Amino acid sequence: MTDIGAVYDKIPISALVPFEKEDAPHLDFHILQLWDCFSYSAHVTQFMFLKGKRCQVMLKDGTKREGIYRFTIDWDSDMSKGVSTSYAEEPSQHKSAHIIELNDGYFCAYPNNRILWAEPSMVSEPFKHIPDYKLNMKKYHCESHDKWATSNDDNFFYNIEQNE
Repeated sequence: MTDIGAVYDKIPISALVPFEKEDAPHLDFHILQLWDCFSYSAHVTQFMFLKGKRCQVMLKDGTKREGIYRFTIDWDSDMSKGVSTSYAEEPSQHKSAHIIELNDGYFCAYPNNRILWAEPSMVSEPFKHIPDYKLNMKKYHCESHDKWATSNDDNFFYNIEQNE
């Protein structure tokens, strides 16, 4: 809401600047947000182990900026509305958008693989180097391994029978 009472929506992330930092240097929205939304079904989570943590974000233009974690937006395919046409559930394409309040006054929305975290109890040398991790390209389903079946009775702790 503005100081005259107007509420705006459908604005780029670059339009969001904290009131106390209204003189923040201009950054284009496509630098502050790496990916468009992956579906119309978005969910907001605040991960308690990241809440208020310092981090370093590697922006699309190659610069590194520090900030503070605020919350995460994640998407799913929401099959209740029909056939999924999104990348939300595809492991090689799925990305969460961590919303980071940058020290210079902007917010950015970046995925895991572009952020390093400063957690004093776990990270001894924060932001020292960029890791070269591989993407997860596989969906994991525990029920697709080993043929098994539950017992055919009303016992709560059923015996598992191996099928051939």
